[in-house]
This record gives sequence, structure tokens and C-alpha cells, in this order.
Amino acid sequence: MRINPTGELPSPLHPMEANVALNAKDGVVLTKVDEDVFAAHGAQLGGHFLIDRDGIVRWTQIEAQQGVHELTKFPSPTEIVSAARGPGG
Repeated sequence: MRINPTGELPSPLHPMEANVALNAKDGVVLTKVDEDVFAAHGAQLGGHFLIDRDGIVRWTQIEAQQGVHELTKFPSPTEIVSAARGPGG
């Protein structure tokens, strides 16, 4: 599997290579906590959630929840707005 999630790479790379390349491009320096998480789990995945005014989580999206084929798959702005509108979008 090779990815170029945002089109910023010159060509698709293995996900872990893409992570290193994008971090370098953005000037990201891993902290001790980042390194500890990586050592324990191999990656930090993204997640999104919507919480209503009463503090109840109403919608979630977790990166790669169904497997590695979903790495770098994130909700579009349309999906987030639809989720915010509630059932039936």
C-alpha cells in the first residue's frame, strides 16, 4: 500500500514513509510522548467527533477503524456537516 493523502508528496509512499516525509516537510519534531506512543502502538491515528450542547457524543469517525486500507481516510466537510445536522443529514 502506498499513499499520498493530501497530494503533497512527489509520489505515493508506504504509510510510515509518508508520515516521516510529511512531518519533515511541515517541520514537525516528535516529542518524547510522541516517541513513547509510537514505540507502544506503532502509530497515532486521527479521530473526529461531534458533541452536542449537553456534552453527549453524537458522532464519531476513527481513522483505519476497519483496517489499514482506511489509513488517511477522513470525513469530507460534507460528511461532517451532514453528521452535525443529525439523522437524515
